Amino acid sequence: MDPEVFAQARLRMDQLTKPPRALGYLEEVALRLAALQGRVKPELGLHPALEGGE
Repeated sequence: MDPEVFAQARLRMDQLTKPPRALGYLEEVALRLAALQGRVKPELGLHPALEGGE
């Protein structure tokens, strides 16, 4: 886990349009994932899909 990437990711997360730490544990997971991947913006490799129906 890269502590420098963790710190950079936290700075980036705090600059997003939301109250700081508003997402709680989800933010912590994203920061840890960033540090593990060595990337400020972590990727999951998933592609969300939106479906609608009646």
